[in-house]
Amino acid sequence: MDSINTQRVEKLLKKTGGRRISVVPANAPDGPEDAPTPGDIKNIRLQEAKKESTRLKAELIPLRGELEAKDERIAQLDELLMLAEQQVQQSHEATPLSSASLTTKRSAKFLDPPVFTGEITDGKDMSPKFEPWVLHVHDKLQMNQDHFKMNAAKTAYVFTCLSGDAMDHINSYRAGDPNYFKTSDSVLNALREIYNNPNRRENARISFRELRQDTKTPFPQFFSEFIRLARYLQFPEILLIEDLKEKVLPSMQKVLSGSSEDFNTLTKLKDRLICLDNQQHNYFALR
Repeated sequence: MDSINTQRVEKLLKKTGGRRISVVPANAPDGPEDAPTPGDIKNIRLQEAKKESTRLKAELIPLRGELEAKDERIAQLDELLMLAEQQVQQSHEATPLSSASLTTKRSAKFLDPPVFTGEITDGKDMSPKFEPWVLHVHDKLQMNQDHFKMNAAKTAYVFTCLSGDAMDHINSYRAGDPNYFKTSDSVLNALREIYNNPNRRENARISFRELRQDTKTPFPQFFSEFIRLARYLQFPEILLIEDLKEKVLPSMQKVLSGSSEDFNTLTKLKDRLICLDNQQHNYFALR
């Protein structure tokens, strides 16, 4: 395009201000000197297209940068998500293994010893015999020591292996202090005092004969020792009723002797003596 046409195009662009113009038909009458020709129109549109292309490229450059940054961030998040899922999977796989290993470390249950009552069943000796029973208890606590990690657990277990006279004997110690026994050995030693003595029956007779309630001993505690020895010696109830009347405090004996009540069972006599004991304690507490 020559310089004259270029000048005309620039002039037309200034006049139109970027607005679209109509194309003059080929058979139209001649217009003014500066009327656009088809070539002018083509050049105008070409210039407009170039400007639009430049503008779009300028807008596209920052958008491409933002898109690339977002793509990079998405890739980072995908990588973090994959690592997190791997950690979760590893945790799920590790937990059952840990539980299983703990289970396998626990020792197999050793045979429980029989319940020891301290009572004579065959007219000659106790069943089970005391010393073999103690050894069985020791074996149980030793073989399953991981089952009883605290002294309190071992002590409680020995209690579950006792019944009858033996349990009554242990409870006579615990009457004043439920936590009297701190270890399993202390329980077994208390049982040895009674059941590991070759003269235990004779000693029990002597203890029963000398047993008396004193002013410092509450009646329930005294009665616990009374009934323990009586059961071991296997005295009949009718004799125990008379023995109990003679072994309580003199003040209680006096009340009983002046009473018209018929104490034909040991339970009735015991309940009456508990009431008298409470009355005396309340009387002295108010003085």
